[in-house]
Amino acid sequence: YEISLGLVGSEMCIRDRPNTDLKLSEIGFGVWTLASNSGMRVDERDASGLYWAAYDKEINFFDTADIYGRGYGEGILAKVFRKKRHEVIIATKGGYDFYNDIPWFEKPKLLQRFDPEFIKFACERSLTRLKTDYIDIYQLHNPELTVLQRDDVLEILELLVKEGKIRYYALALDSDISQMYNSESKLELGNARSLQIDYSILTQDAGRHIFPIAKREGIGLISREPHVSEILTEMPAVPYRFNDSGCVIQKYISNRRMLSFLVEDSGRTLSQSAIKFCLSEPSIISVLPNITNIQNLNDYILSSDSNDLLESELFKIEELWRSGFEVK
Repeated sequence: YEISLGLVGSEMCIRDRPNTDLKLSEIGFGVWTLASNSGMRVDERDASGLYWAAYDKEINFFDTADIYGRGYGEGILAKVFRKKRHEVIIATKGGYDFYNDIPWFEKPKLLQRFDPEFIKFACERSLTRLKTDYIDIYQLHNPELTVLQRDDVLEILELLVKEGKIRYYALALDSDISQMYNSESKLELGNARSLQIDYSILTQDAGRHIFPIAKREGIGLISREPHVSEILTEMPAVPYRFNDSGCVIQKYISNRRMLSFLVEDSGRTLSQSAIKFCLSEPSIISVLPNITNIQNLNDYILSSDSNDLLESELFKIEELWRSGFEVK
């Protein structure tokens, strides 16, 4: 695609994924915002242009899932990066069974399957759609805690590694991981080398629970939704993640007003500050903002070489979070 995109200059920082040979750009590209039925599925040509633009600005990490557009997200990445496969790191996910004739909109909830046969089947279908013979990071998509305690699940993932179909396996956790808070069972990770979680200035609960686990297990974290559906940007909020609770949106928008100190005299936009907050946590190796157009791509990639948050700023965020963003 020969498209003039008006890119701005920036130097992307690269972070090592612990206990692997992978080096990820600290800002990655989450494909779901362009390819998912629940996101903002866009024209293939426009999506491909954005992926190329991100690659040209040294983003090397692209995260998708088989369920995004029922293979649409994987298919676009295959077309864009087929000749540069060894220059990018591709993560995908499996665990939702959409391989039947029931329209997705007629299901109250998509069926999840994590039996060994389905995991192997879904992984091989992803390989076919991605037109590659290996997947860098294969993630179980929103598994419950009980899934992670099953030996047969870890065994099939290890087999896929041994067969060379995946390089590493990982877990993409649901935004609601409250099931783990009160569990007395140790989170079984096998040789999983990363966890993907929701984490932001306004939504810190999951991260604060997972950080000690990441440190203990020597794994890296991938952080999604740093802007809380664009609330922590200069754009209008996109409520697709909160469509069942308008009061949640209003609460977060109200909390946003207390963060003006992150912009004043900092040399950063609010959206850049939100990304830098996530990157201030050592266990986070890459952040996945919702990139939907060239304007926010340009803004977000500048986060990599913008000023780090000061200790005083981090302390103030800590105070706000612990107070529930209540004004004292």
